[in-house]
Amino acid sequence: MDFASMLSSYDGAAAAPAPAPARIPKKSKESRLSRDERRLRDALEQGAQQALSDARRAVADRPPKKRIAVCFTIVDGLPHERCWRRWAAELEKRGVDVRFYAHAHRREKAQRSSAWLAERMIRDHYETRWGSIELVRATLALLDDALRDDPALVAFASETCVPIDVDAAAALVSKPTTFLQCTCRPDNGYARERQWEKVDRVIEAAKICKADQWVALSATHARACAALDACVRREARSQGARDAPSLWRLLRRCTAADELLFPVSLALMGELRKPDGASVPGTARLAPERSADIEDKRLTYCDWSRGGTSPKTFDALTADV
Repeated sequence: MDFASMLSSYDGAAAAPAPAPARIPKKSKESRLSRDERRLRDALEQGAQQALSDARRAVADRPPKKRIAVCFTIVDGLPHERCWRRWAAELEKRGVDVRFYAHAHRREKAQRSSAWLAERMIRDHYETRWGSIELVRATLALLDDALRDDPALVAFASETCVPIDVDAAAALVSKPTTFLQCTCRPDNGYARERQWEKVDRVIEAAKICKADQWVALSATHARACAALDACVRREARSQGARDAPSLWRLLRRCTAADELLFPVSLALMGELRKPDGASVPGTARLAPERSADIEDKRLTYCDWSRGGTSPKTFDALTADV
């Protein structure tokens, strides 16, 4: 072969496109879990299920009182205090005791606003800015205080909530049911990026659910949620895993993690389950399968049709409401 032919062959080879490098499959979030993380995941789920089992046994051995605990997370006062007090008085006529508990962001101002409210403030205090993880810690502190009085139902409310139906509330204490309406997929980009994707990967993706923070827990579910962290730590030690973090720490990077706290807890217990084959993308609400002890409904009426971070504010109790 002469020099010209060799040069022509070289030019042809240089012009040919280089073969594409072999694609290496990207590891999934699940496959990247370390051994310690897998142990923690197992401890988290088994500990949560043990918390539920213990709570069921405790409630069966000692049925709760005919009592509703209402737990408020507020800023600096309770503007509808008179409504709540009248509502509680009407329930008392029907043989239902109501106890109130409150956590205020501006504690001293809230205490000055009402002597009645000051008497119902819990001891623990957190800087509960909107969307902060401190809201989760305040919620758990309220739950702990409420459970000391052995209620049949623990309801969570904010300062803008107003009680309406006395008869319906009276019927709730004889029904061991948790009320929350949740979804097990993000309903918008904000929820996906600021909530779902921020949950610690130790929590399995199928266990991530969210609901409005205005939920009501049965005595069994309230006890189980309150005991979850302690049961998980015991399970982690029995498996030789490193000390298990509290659930709130696994949610600390999320915005508005209080919307995830109880749904994720119940999912870890097996009380909420993502439907099989529910991997079709979309933003419509995806209701989880749930145990017979959970009703897929809110106890509060909220109008979110305007979008944004807060529901519509009602100026009056009109017929359409």
